[in-house]
Amino acid sequence: MSRLPEIIKKPLRLPRAVLMTGVNRVRIALGRDSNDEAVDYWAHIGDDEQLTDVQVDGFVSRGTELAPILDELREDVIAHVQAHMHLGSRVLDYGCGSGRYLSAFADTRGIELYGLDLSASILERFTRKRVPNAHLVQADLASDDSFVNENGGSFDVVCCVSVIQYVRYTRLPRLIRAMAALLRPGGAVYLRFPHPNSRWERLSEFGYVRYYPREIEGLLAESGLTVTESYSTHYGVRADTVDRTGNPNYGYVVVAEKPGA
Repeated sequence: MSRLPEIIKKPLRLPRAVLMTGVNRVRIALGRDSNDEAVDYWAHIGDDEQLTDVQVDGFVSRGTELAPILDELREDVIAHVQAHMHLGSRVLDYGCGSGRYLSAFADTRGIELYGLDLSASILERFTRKRVPNAHLVQADLASDDSFVNENGGSFDVVCCVSVIQYVRYTRLPRLIRAMAALLRPGGAVYLRFPHPNSRWERLSEFGYVRYYPREIEGLLAESGLTVTESYSTHYGVRADTVDRTGNPNYGYVVVAEKPGA
């Protein structure tokens, strides 16, 4: 007889800040609380020859609808990155997708651009064409320390836009620590993620985790960073609309700096 019902009845000790879907709750009960499925999904999505760069950066089936939102996000990333840029700066975009944000700095002289993504095919098919001067690396900072060991303390900005919702809560602390370790003193981490109550539709077959800012702020502080900004932001093109669950369309931005500059 299957032990599934017995296992699921056991209480799940989850951070209060994390809202879990029924599917994710079952996964944790079965001991499958990892981002392996997310890694596998994004590692191969770039193999789809029908995809455009907008679809890679957004939702596979809703690229046209999301294009203006992605453009708005890009402008916000530009403003925050520029605030920490100077001659010799190194900028890293983790979960860079097709290079939508990195490309904003492609013509800026005197800086080094790095794009990390789970998908080697996305990096080759999309990112390299859009940002040919960037250093592109297939890497998962939530499970592999190789990149951090080689580049620790060398970046002025680490961006992570619409990525952490794919990372299970047990792996998120490691990812945040990795970002913090990559920063120079005075460097900043820029995180942008969906509001926990704003979910347009299921992003993929594996679902995602919805985080509150206080959870992210706590992890940043534990990693030795000082939170300098934390705010909700409406997507201008949808300021007066709601998502398919009836919740407002907005997200969160959290920025933290490494002391010692």
